[in-house]
Amino acid sequence: MKGALLSIIAAALIALLPAWGRAPEAKEDWDYVTVRRDAHMFWWLYYTDHPTKNYTEVPLVMWLQGGPGASGCGFGNFEEIGPRDTKLNPRNSSWTQVANLLFVDNPVGTGYSYTTDSGAFAKDIDTVSSDMLILLDVFFKSKPEFQKTTFYIFSESYGGKMAAAIALALQKAIAAGSIKCTLGGVALGDSWISPIDSVLSWGPYLYSISLLDDSGLKEVQAAASAVQDALDKSQFELATELWSKTEDLIELNTDGVNFYNILNKDSLMSRSTDGNVARFSNPYIGRLFQRYVQLLHTDSLNELMNGPIRTKLKIIPDSVQWGGKCPPLGDVGDGWPDFWCSLL
Repeated sequence: MKGALLSIIAAALIALLPAWGRAPEAKEDWDYVTVRRDAHMFWWLYYTDHPTKNYTEVPLVMWLQGGPGASGCGFGNFEEIGPRDTKLNPRNSSWTQVANLLFVDNPVGTGYSYTTDSGAFAKDIDTVSSDMLILLDVFFKSKPEFQKTTFYIFSESYGGKMAAAIALALQKAIAAGSIKCTLGGVALGDSWISPIDSVLSWGPYLYSISLLDDSGLKEVQAAASAVQDALDKSQFELATELWSKTEDLIELNTDGVNFYNILNKDSLMSRSTDGNVARFSNPYIGRLFQRYVQLLHTDSLNELMNGPIRTKLKIIPDSVQWGGKCPPLGDVGDGWPDFWCSLL
């Protein structure tokens, strides 16, 4: 009965898809780019629906989600800034009102992006950057009208680290003449760009707004200092375990403060399940995946992306299911130094 009901709901949503154009002239496009052997990245472009300007007269904004492993084409698109929400209702605050939006599922293994060999996952930030440059080169060559359009990279969380590294590599490629693009700037939201500085700031910040008392501050600072000590000794995987424990300690001492909105006492982990922890070599890494990737991929979003949207796009391989399949960098090789490095 449940399967039949889901089929009816999916069919109803598919029936809504032809009406997606926010305006008669609104357009969208999507495709895959093979960035390396066995590595395929998915992008999705929404042209602006600006009321008075042509799409070449407004910026092109690329949106990068965090994780790594959270899907920009899914979460960023339908939960945050795209033209439709997860119920396919128009979003009044969509960024398409002022810009063209390019969502990319990166690194490979995220969202609709996929690998045909587990060895093809990105193991460091350099690979993440080089993969994106290949995608952007193909994109700008296929849509040369965007080469002179001001291009911005917007990002959040770990996406901020990827955005900074990608922008540096892109600027060098532009200067060398290998990519034609007009890079206007980078926007970093709550970015993981200097990780230890973030970890060390949590306690004093929460104390300053009375979410930690004296005892709680002491506990959190001790935990954060242990993270720094592990990093100083180049014990990167241990530092990651201690970081996870520090976040658990913060939730315990603050009665479950939400890491994305301190006004809420809705702990991220209170809404989590243990379904994906077993596939990680380290259970603490699995908990971080739950906190920063899995919780973004809600049941409603999963059903949308693996149902009506998959049907609409028509190019997703049968073997690929949308979701966060990309393991943290350190879980696919010696990637933890890159995860913890500062780009300042």
